[in-house]
Amino acid sequence: AYDAATQTDAEAVSPADSTNLESGCNGFAWTLLIPALEIRGNWVDDYGFNQTIDEQHWESGSSTWAITQYDNIARFVIAQNDASNPYFPGLWSRFDWIRDGQDYYFCQTGYDKASEADALATTAANGGDLTTGCNGFAWSKLSPVLEIIGEYTDSYGGHHSITQTSWDMGAGALFNIEFIDNFGQFLVAQNDASNSYYPSLYSRFDWQYNNSSLYYCQIAYDKTTIDDARMASNANRGDLNAGCNGFSWTMLTP
Repeated sequence: AYDAATQTDAEAVSPADSTNLESGCNGFAWTLLIPALEIRGNWVDDYGFNQTIDEQHWESGSSTWAITQYDNIARFVIAQNDASNPYFPGLWSRFDWIRDGQDYYFCQTGYDKASEADALATTAANGGDLTTGCNGFAWSKLSPVLEIIGEYTDSYGGHHSITQTSWDMGAGALFNIEFIDNFGQFLVAQNDASNSYYPSLYSRFDWQYNNSSLYYCQIAYDKTTIDDARMASNANRGDLNAGCNGFSWTMLTP
């Protein structure tokens, strides 16, 4: 129902016919809802290769795999290697993934299977052994592609070089990025051992866009562990003037 005048009228409408998926919905077919793939997104692996994943394709470098099925509970993907792939074109692959704490890891468990059924029958990688559980090799960590990568100048004339793996402010202020949350707009980094202040401790950087301008706040800078930094209180995004530990957020200009 879509035009009932009242809640009572809507509740009184006869239910759809669940025994007839072809025409049991007011004479039309029921609509199939497919869960979103848990690891869909843009990632970078341990070797610096981009891994772009959605419900239809897995792409890495010059290789593409057409996804035919996935299971978010068992955490695997079955896909056919593209005919143009440099290795094992046209054959079938199985990708397993796990979540360890806040981090995702994947293993291409099978890559040369003759059929979809063979790929599906491939024994899952050993998620209990991140070092050798992927066909005798290490699982590959998936890190989200950081959305604020670039070269910037701040409000005070300082230079910021932000890459996937580091935030370099110069003058003895280098931070090695360990965790990224683009949705929450923050990252956690370990202060470099050579830093002038709080060497080898952990920092948390929050960022936000306001009127198309990028601002950041180093809301934590002396945390003992990565988890301590990750769990630090958010900066106040509603107060650019005093929401960063009582100070103003810093604007970054490309």
